[in-house]
Amino acid sequence: HIFEIQIGIQEKNPDKILHAAHSLKSTSANIGAMTLSDICQELESNARLKMIDDAVSQLDRIKSEYDVVVTALTCFINEFESQDYD
Repeated sequence: HIFEIQIGIQEKNPDKILHAAHSLKSTSANIGAMTLSDICQELESNARLKMIDDAVSQLDRIKSEYDVVVTALTCFINEFESQDYD
């Protein structure tokens, strides 16, 4: 979805940005990544209003928070896999 947002920004296509941000927002919320979901909601709302001038900075925030989420999930998975259930 992040790549699609980037393409939408490059093409100056608010509809593409809106759909990609909406999908990433929903996926993020489903896994409990609420900060990421909130940032995507902001971008989605702006794209709906065709206000994409700030989309690059919003995308930077999305990428940064995405990295935080990936790191947290990786740590969680590693911790889960290392547990001894015997």
